[in-house]
Amino acid sequence: MKRYYVGPTLQHAHGAFPQPTLVMMLRPYLERLFERTDETVHIATLAGTQIQHLDGIEATAHSLRFGLRVGVWLPAHRTSAGKALLAELPDEEIDARYKMALASPRGRHIDVDLTSLHEQIADVRDTRIGWNFEESEPGIAAMAIATGALNGQHAAISISMPIARFTREKGEEWSAELIRLVEDLPS
Repeated sequence: MKRYYVGPTLQHAHGAFPQPTLVMMLRPYLERLFERTDETVHIATLAGTQIQHLDGIEATAHSLRFGLRVGVWLPAHRTSAGKALLAELPDEEIDARYKMALASPRGRHIDVDLTSLHEQIADVRDTRIGWNFEESEPGIAAMAIATGALNGQHAAISISMPIARFTREKGEEWSAELIRLVEDLPS
């Protein structure tokens, strides 16, 4: 079963005022998150079984840091943002997306364990937070939350850092910060 969302152009086709882009809308929240964590933060969207980082702020105060990935496409099942965004979809749609991706010419390069992914997605649905511990890149820890629909668009906001700097306390504190941030978004 495919799921379609009305995009901002169609949603406001008869409106007199253009809507702000997703990045414009989320940038102040991204800046606030960066100020509170001093770690690299990103905004990402989901397309099929991949995410794309649309915007970010790089933590430059640390000699060991995670760099910006703006414009980069990554497998959704290997990223915290991807897991957060996949968790917004019904299981049937997740399966359909991966079935289509695996059947494509590049499908043999997709290394996904759907049983494990569904277990991780169930956890994200319970906690609202997607996690990535060295799944997308060695030495990197990340956490993310989906924003829900904003002007008909879906995104996730993530915090990434070298795994050497990650602690359980930071994970708990920043998970709560991500949840507060999303609760402050306009509905």
